Amino acid sequence: IWVDRGASMAFRSGDALPMKMERANILGLALGILLAKAGEKVGLLDLAEPARQGIGHMDTLASALIHTSLDQDFCVPPKKEMKQGQKAVFLSDFLGDWDEIFENLSHAAHQNVDGYIMQVLDPAEETFPFKGRTVLLSMNNQHKFETMRAQSLREEYQEKLAERKAALQQLSKRTGWRYTCHVTNTPATPQLMWLYLSLIHI
Repeated sequence: IWVDRGASMAFRSGDALPMKMERANILGLALGILLAKAGEKVGLLDLAEPARQGIGHMDTLASALIHTSLDQDFCVPPKKEMKQGQKAVFLSDFLGDWDEIFENLSHAAHQNVDGYIMQVLDPAEETFPFKGRTVLLSMNNQHKFETMRAQSLREEYQEKLAERKAALQQLSKRTGWRYTCHVTNTPATPQLMWLYLSLIHI
């Protein structure tokens, strides 16, 4: 399992919403627990240790997931050597550099690994509800963009987001992987069950 812990995942558009990172961590850890209880080996792609069996191993996963990489706006999945037939789950907003994302996901696909991509987005990232003068800051304040007519950017932004979703869907189709998009103002349980049932092929 890979859960993106870059700065972009710390975003939420309202106090009543979870950060994307919080939702992705919950989904990743809950999935790991379900799989461990089913007797499967579970691990994190960005840990050196291999996947292991046992519910006690979940403490290691939970500890790793609370560490973030806020010095980076976006993270990409690590290039980890895996065995043919293993399964990999990727939870991220996938809003970073597409060439890097494509290269690193393809690295897993070329090892004949079954992949499951879940794009986690905030509702504001889906709708771009901003109007008038708007200042957009990256989560680590390294990048700033100011506009006087934010609404004029909405159509172009949504086109770019649609292109990114389509690219992820195309990659999944070409590799035989599966893709879904989860928005943080919707319940997590259906997405968790989608992942779990897909992985165990019920």
